[in-house]
Amino acid sequence: MLDTVAVSQGRTALQELLDGFLADAAVPGAALGIARAGQPVEVVCAGNARLGPRQSVTPETRFRLASLTKQVVAVAVLRMIERGELALDTPVASRVRSVRLRQSRGAQPITVAHLLLHVSGLGDLATWRQLLDDDVQLPLDIPPRLRARRAPGLRWDYCNLGYALLARLVEEHTERSFDEYVADTILDSLGLTGMSFASAAPLPAELANAYEPHDEGWRCFPSPAPELPAAAGLLATPSEAVRLGAAMLEPGRLLERPLGEHLGSATFTVDDRLPRQCPFLIRVELDGHEVFWHDGFDGGFSSALYLVPEAGLALAVLTNGPTCKIEEEFGPRVLRALLGSDGPHAAPAMRRAPQRCLCGRYRYPAVSPLEPRPPDVVVIAAGDDLWLSSEFDDRRIRLVPEGEDPLLFRMPEGACARRVLFVTDRPGVVSGLCMDGFVVLARRRFSTAVPWRVQQALRDAAARTVGLVRKGRG
Repeated sequence: MLDTVAVSQGRTALQELLDGFLADAAVPGAALGIARAGQPVEVVCAGNARLGPRQSVTPETRFRLASLTKQVVAVAVLRMIERGELALDTPVASRVRSVRLRQSRGAQPITVAHLLLHVSGLGDLATWRQLLDDDVQLPLDIPPRLRARRAPGLRWDYCNLGYALLARLVEEHTERSFDEYVADTILDSLGLTGMSFASAAPLPAELANAYEPHDEGWRCFPSPAPELPAAAGLLATPSEAVRLGAAMLEPGRLLERPLGEHLGSATFTVDDRLPRQCPFLIRVELDGHEVFWHDGFDGGFSSALYLVPEAGLALAVLTNGPTCKIEEEFGPRVLRALLGSDGPHAAPAMRRAPQRCLCGRYRYPAVSPLEPRPPDVVVIAAGDDLWLSSEFDDRRIRLVPEGEDPLLFRMPEGACARRVLFVTDRPGVVSGLCMDGFVVLARRRFSTAVPWRVQQALRDAAARTVGLVRKGRG
């Protein structure tokens, strides 16, 4: 029998964590869904699903899952692999007939594993310039012709397009629409009959409004297109979201084999000193626990899912505001509370030797020099400490040495990028840094991309100019 006092105290602690998260003006409203083996699902809510008039977040409030929808894409594909209808090394071009996939002569074919791992070389349909513009929606469909930007397997590059192609592969194999197939074979089998896709009209009345920061408050985010791509379009309550994630931990529920076996069957890393990554979920370590996680962003919605297989624990965090603080700060804090951790391990003293060699600017790759990138990552030395910062969120994160390797570090807090490895070229000169085995940033002496805040200022100036021109014509 559960200790009701302990359960009550634990729930109070979670409520305090969630209330504190909202008190920092991170989002207008949020909810936690918690599933533990052998226990009922818990839901903790705080804040507002709608403002003016106010409507509180409740267990029935629905949120957009955005990229967390990729879990059903991965499950559908892995089921086909379990049944022998598909293999990880199956060339995608041979199974998706409605899209002509072109690659450089002599390049190895793009396979199912390449798409699952985001190493296909396709790039994505939305550039960073488009992502900076609130009025630009993600393309609703896959173009009939696609050309790979580089050979597959060379570099990790997060690719929504890759998962859209996997969803199309499932459609053509089953001869059914992807959302209907998922509803009948995945959602209904778990009793998640209220879970739906954004393409199903009308949208649920319980769907929270999306918001973005404005003048120290909130304003409604421009409404996203109702027909989002199926690979990013699920809507769910916190209970439904965490039950879907937890089902992947139970052999025989969604997959015949344990999730860990599937995750270990198609992995990659850019360096053996870093964790091996896997389909859909990112593998990290948190206070000695192996954690698989992923986040999702769609307009004014942010979400994250965490799975801890050894503990039989699943955690879903759903919000109706845009924030990167879930995966960096809040999610790990809740996980530590649920796992009974006392917090980050004590950090060893910083070694002085490599500091100056590692300092500098590191940039994200881009298709062309004219395409705006995310802001540069900057590494500086302050006293005996090495710090990583980015103009994206104005935070500095201390890097702590990991073992005896002078190029390997970890972050004492957060679960988004737990390990940082500085990459060297053949002469031994530091040429880049890698975060948890899947993001490689090239080192540059000077900033080579348009600064983040300049991009925002240019976008705002362009919007004002267009407004004045339209007003003059009117």
